[in-house]
Amino acid sequence: MFRSVQSACDARGERWWRSHADWLLAMTEIQRGDPAEAERHALEALPVKRDFADVAGTAMCLEMLATVALATGDPRRTALLHGASERIYRSFSKPQLGSPFFAAMHDDAEKTARTLIGDGAYERAEAAWLRLDGDEAIARALKTEPGPATPGRP
Repeated sequence: MFRSVQSACDARGERWWRSHADWLLAMTEIQRGDPAEAERHALEALPVKRDFADVAGTAMCLEMLATVALATGDPRRTALLHGASERIYRSFSKPQLGSPFFAAMHDDAEKTARTLIGDGAYERAEAAWLRLDGDEAIARALKTEPGPATPGRP
C-alpha cells in the first residue's frame, strides 16, 4: 500500500505526502526486522520533513533513526538521536507526540542502549545532541553538512 502511495506521489511530484509514505515504510521495515531498509526510508523522508518545516515528522524520523542505530549495533548513536528528537519535541509537543506506541518504542530503545553503554555514556551522548540546533542535528543525522532549508509547498 505505501509503495503505491510513493508511486502516486512520484507521478505528481508530491514530496510531502511521499515523505509520510517513506516514514511509514521505515516503521514497517523496522517492525519486520530490516533496519537497513528502515534507515533508507527514514533518510529519504528526513530532508523533506526538514524542507517543509514538518517538526513532528522530523522528530519522528530522528526517533526512527535512533531505533535503527540500536538495531545495527550503535547504541551511542541511539542516544545522540534521542537527544536531537527530544529537543524538537520540547519545542512544540509532548515527547513521541504523546503516543503510547511511540513512547514504548523510544523507551525500549533507550533502556537497551543504556544497558549496552551505561547510563552515564547514554546521558552524555543524549545531552550532546540535545544542545544542537535543529538544522545541525538533522545534518548530522543525515551525515551531511548543515545548510539552509529549502522552502517547500504542502
